[in-house]
Amino acid sequence: MMILNAVVEIPGWAITLVSVAASAIVSGFFGFMIKHGLEKYFQKRDQEKDEQKTKLKEAERIMGEQENERLVQTIGKMIDDKVSPMSKKLDAIGDGTLSSLRNDILTCYYKCVDKGYRNDYDYTNVHDMYESYYNLNGNSFVADVMKRFDELPTKEDWEKKHKRKRQPLRETQPKAK
Repeated sequence: MMILNAVVEIPGWAITLVSVAASAIVSGFFGFMIKHGLEKYFQKRDQEKDEQKTKLKEAERIMGEQENERLVQTIGKMIDDKVSPMSKKLDAIGDGTLSSLRNDILTCYYKCVDKGYRNDYDYTNVHDMYESYYNLNGNSFVADVMKRFDELPTKEDWEKKHKRKRQPLRETQPKAK
């Protein structure tokens, strides 16, 4: 077997052509790789920026909710600080009103018992007081008194039973001497 040791002379234009072609291929390849790599880099960077924006918006939303919650708590405490003393005062006023109504109902009841009857004014007055007493969550003691009050005879019934007629009013002028 015989090896040919021949030197082939390549014309300069062919070398230039091959050199330009190889350079174009290599630069095209590297250009493609660089372009592809840069696209991926920028896509990844844009994606990271979007994720950061999303996280930032979420953090701002959470902070806003927490701030709103703190604000509501602060306002609630301020309202409670104002309402609590007023509520205690209203409770005291309600208790005092209940006591006064109970006393007035009992006083009117016992006056009617002493007279032996109740008139229309007594009836209306005591029932109006009892309605207020009941609306203030009064107890059943007064309800029992009310039952006994309603059982008292009217003035007309009492007069019929005792056959007593109204006496004419006496003159209040002094007698002449």
